[in-house]
Amino acid sequence: MPNLMVETTLIHFYANNKDIWSARTVFDEMAERSSVTWNAMIKGYCSQRKKAKKCCREALMLFTDMLSDVSGVKPTDTTMVSVLSACSQLGELYSGACIHGLIEKTIFSPENDVFIGTGLVDMYAKCGCIDSAFYAFRLMREKNVLTWTAMATGLAVHGKGKEALELLDTMESSGVKPNPVTFTSLFAACCHAGLVEEGLHLFHNMRSRFGVTPQIQHYGCIVDLLGRAGHLNEAYDFIIEMPMKPDAISWRSLLSASNVHGDVAMAEKVGKILLRLEPTIRHVDMADTSEDYVALSNVYASAGRWQQVEMVRKKMKLNRVRNKPGGSSIRTISNHLDHDEL
Repeated sequence: MPNLMVETTLIHFYANNKDIWSARTVFDEMAERSSVTWNAMIKGYCSQRKKAKKCCREALMLFTDMLSDVSGVKPTDTTMVSVLSACSQLGELYSGACIHGLIEKTIFSPENDVFIGTGLVDMYAKCGCIDSAFYAFRLMREKNVLTWTAMATGLAVHGKGKEALELLDTMESSGVKPNPVTFTSLFAACCHAGLVEEGLHLFHNMRSRFGVTPQIQHYGCIVDLLGRAGHLNEAYDFIIEMPMKPDAISWRSLLSASNVHGDVAMAEKVGKILLRLEPTIRHVDMADTSEDYVALSNVYASAGRWQQVEMVRKKMKLNRVRNKPGGSSIRTISNHLDHDEL
């Protein structure tokens, strides 16, 4: 006779190892399921990165099945946190609001549970309702660093940079210490709102004031902040002076900013640096490398420098770098070049 605990553990095992379909097979074949079993399967769907949206839809459908299951198993706080996560990833405001109502009616007031409250803040913010997110945030009696970070991320996405920085002050006075993800959200808020001086000030004080050492992603955020504002030379110097080896993401950010601001000289310099970086054997890196070639070709094309476009195209062929599926930039440039040569 199958053991409920063993089968539930199997679901956890398969889901944690990204084999969600085997997990579902075990789930479907079970004669008996507990709330822990349902939670394992729903949470398993929500944790998948491959085909994430499809898996989140499956999680919501499974949650609906749980509510109508004849065995009478009821959702728990863990269930609600998982399905709120699914709504966040899908941007499903209607479903999220319905789940919020269900929480209020069947479990308890969400402001009493830090995890459900944080899930509501995250869901409303990612579904475009920043006011509802802030209302849920203010009602919460207890907030942890994840709660504050979710609120800061929501403000960042909605372009409310000054409000996000004010939130940091309130967070500090509440005795909650920000973590590296919090700072990534705050720098994103500065980027969206064009708060260059504020972002730089925060970056230079994050270690002394909050005890958080800047990591590579924080340096990348500052490059993006400077680049968007048109401070391309400052962004270049910032990358060169980084205490760790700059990653390709930082250089691509500066290349993109150079294209936006029409600085062909800087774009050419950065593009050449990117092409000198040694790609790894992973397919995703090769795809990124093809984008680097295309981006540099576009720089030359926008300046009418068709000889350099041809040079980049030949180098791309020589290094056997393929354009990403669906990418038409190289073909479009080739058409311009061929037309010019006629």
